[in-house]
Amino acid sequence: MGVGDRPANCAETGKRLRRKSWYYRDGQYYYNKRAWQAAAAKKAEERTAQEQAQQTEAAEAKKRDANPGAGDADAEAKTAAPNAKEAEGGSS
Repeated sequence: MGVGDRPANCAETGKRLRRKSWYYRDGQYYYNKRAWQAAAAKKAEERTAQEQAQQTEAAEAKKRDANPGAGDADAEAKTAAPNAKEAEGGSS
């Protein structure tokens, strides 16, 4: 593999890749194994945070579906207030 076939800098750290120290994993070139492990740990952390957010959303949606009448009272109160003002304004 020639120098023209690979990038000049590490995907994680941005350091210059030397002939003896470059490390290729997951379709990218890294400065060394430690830089690759840091990038893999960062990706895993982002993935778990995203999964937790999806689980939280699913749990909230499940609560809303299980108790559909709870949110309707607030919506009715908000729509009733403008209608009452219109009725008062129209009768005077």
